Amino acid sequence: MNMNLEELIKTVYSENDFGRSIATALAGVAGLLSYNWRGDWVISAFTAMIVFPVTRIIAQAVHTNWASRQEKSEKQRKLREQFDRYSSEEKKILRFFVEAGGACVSWGYVNTSPLPFPRPALNSLMQRGVICTSVMEDGMAESFVLDIDVFDIAQNVFSNEQAALEKQFLES
Repeated sequence: MNMNLEELIKTVYSENDFGRSIATALAGVAGLLSYNWRGDWVISAFTAMIVFPVTRIIAQAVHTNWASRQEKSEKQRKLREQFDRYSSEEKKILRFFVEAGGACVSWGYVNTSPLPFPRPALNSLMQRGVICTSVMEDGMAESFVLDIDVFDIAQNVFSNEQAALEKQFLES
């Protein structure tokens, strides 16, 4: 019995699963409170066994949600830092995609568009791995494809800039 109790204690305190750790603690508290209230160790044990899985599920869901939000926030922060490192010419290319309305534009659209499309900046973004070439859905026209995450952050930045300009215009 002594060895089993020792192994149980070692297992509980070396646990790395967040949900299980919280559930173990809350089940222990619930069992202790139940024992203090009723004075019956059987009811106390059943209380702990009932509380454990419920709190584990809830704690794991809350922790997973929190970790997902943190990961998304960190990814957004890194993308914004990456965006801020682009040159003004590279940002013209990104604005071109945003104003074109998508992360994919054809060569024909680039050649006929009145929007600025500085070729050295295009090559720079291609070297960074942000833009690649592809073929359009017709299988014939060549196109440029911007990384979706970079497109999303550029769209966000440029729409915020536009909103700030509109606000400034309305206030003057």
